[in-house]
Amino acid sequence: MATFRYQAIDAAGRPVNGQLEAASADEALALLRERQLQPAEVLLLSGDDSVRRPTVLNVEDAEEFAQMVAQLSNANLSLAVGLRAGADEASNRRVAHALRWLADRIDQGQTLPDALRTADKLVPRSLRGLILAAAGTGRLGQALAEVTELHRSNRALRRAIFATFAYPVAILFIAAVVLLFITVYLSGVFEKMFVEFALILPLLTQWLFWFRHTGIWVIAGFLGIVLLCVLVYRLFVGRAKWQQQMATMPLFGPLWHGLAVAEWAGLMGILLRHNIPLPEALRMTADGVGSNHVRNLSVTLANGVATGRSLSQLLASGRGMPRSLAPLVRWGEQTNTLADALTTGSDMYQNRVRRRSLLLQSILPPGMFIALGGCILFVVVSLFIPLVSLVQGLSS
Repeated sequence: MATFRYQAIDAAGRPVNGQLEAASADEALALLRERQLQPAEVLLLSGDDSVRRPTVLNVEDAEEFAQMVAQLSNANLSLAVGLRAGADEASNRRVAHALRWLADRIDQGQTLPDALRTADKLVPRSLRGLILAAAGTGRLGQALAEVTELHRSNRALRRAIFATFAYPVAILFIAAVVLLFITVYLSGVFEKMFVEFALILPLLTQWLFWFRHTGIWVIAGFLGIVLLCVLVYRLFVGRAKWQQQMATMPLFGPLWHGLAVAEWAGLMGILLRHNIPLPEALRMTADGVGSNHVRNLSVTLANGVATGRSLSQLLASGRGMPRSLAPLVRWGEQTNTLADALTTGSDMYQNRVRRRSLLLQSILPPGMFIALGGCILFVVVSLFIPLVSLVQGLSS
């Protein structure tokens, strides 16, 4: 239960002040109406925050939550009143609970950023950083609508890339299971038959049977050791360094790093367009991007800009951020349109990621099917060469 202070008007029109206990602000309002009082103001004084804290929102719920906050911030209402009104209209119970919780925090005198920092796990870290960055612009509603749209655009691009590779990966997995079944089980039947007839086996068949008995365990052990080393390295170097190393991996590394750069440039463009100073915008963007590696790079850039160096110089001389972004940023600095230049850079890298994704989609499946076809051909030839010899021997 929580304690609320209220101001109301009784049936005779006289003002009434007092306190009451209720599970939520909505329940407090209902209790006042049951007492024939017209509530004018209900403020939370104290309560068990661990009980009233909302559950953690997933990405979709957090986006809806941010969108509701953006819309309500533009309304001609106090934020707390608007949040409760939005909670009544929300179709998602988790989002409604989060909006009411946020309204209670604001009624206690907290600002929106302070309330979100109190609930550091209410929304995903990157989206919370976007909301805090939007709050820092002084025009919360408009900026939050823009950053929420940016987040949705980047997430939709990620999902499209995952969907692009889902089919070939599924086919590869099924083919690998079938190939292992043929190699481990069916080849055992052939091996037993060849041994009973005391056939002299060709080299290909000997390799196949060696793989069945020994090779498969050697490969499994090798892959297990590699996986263990990778996990130990990942724990040792930390998430940011790991993402930096993954960005240099062929094929997929530039894909995910390009997404992070597009997200960084897009958020930078929004903050600069809302007149946030460049060093502060770089630090806010660091809290709003999902990649720890790009987050660290943004903080490094903020420190460099604070010493008097231009952003284009830092991008051209540093590592991590693509150097191809430097000429675009330099043009924006020279023409005083840095926000537009970074927004253009975000669109450019999103398009680059889409093109790379389509390229991989056209290259990987044929290469994968050729490799699988070669493995199947090896197994079939290895088993049927001795079988042909056996049939010829029996017929002669």
